Amino acid sequence: MTLEYQKFVNHIIYEIYLLPVNQRTTSSILHIVHEKQQEIGKNTFFKSGCDYIAFVQIIDHLLQQIDLYQDKHAWYCPLWKGVNPSNRKAFRLDHTVISHENKQVRFRKFFVECSSHALEDYAQKAILCSEHMFQAKPTSVEYVNLTTGEHHILHVA
Repeated sequence: MTLEYQKFVNHIIYEIYLLPVNQRTTSSILHIVHEKQQEIGKNTFFKSGCDYIAFVQIIDHLLQQIDLYQDKHAWYCPLWKGVNPSNRKAFRLDHTVISHENKQVRFRKFFVECSSHALEDYAQKAILCSEHMFQAKPTSVEYVNLTTGEHHILHVA
């Protein structure tokens, strides 16, 4: 179930960042959510009342976080592939919002649920990606747990 929720959220965030900044409103986000629900079928997630409550919490936390970041210098990166220069291993960073303004670089990812190992892995990949894209470490790497609403910021630079 969690993987299905994560895919759903990734799609919603992708669609949100296709909109001009001034159109990223609660109404437009709810419209995107509704359209995606219609596309995949409402019964996909909602097998019980608990599933519906969990879904509503995820969308509520997403709305709260999107409202915080009406950043016109942010974009959604569905996939970035790179090579770690220290060990020559390939890596991939996916479904990340990247912001670059006034020498401030911020990476932000929305998780439905995530282990501490996966969060550490995400932070390392974000740093590698930033070093390649901007020739500098990011100012911050952020992750939002949409199930709990927790927002974590790792200050890097």
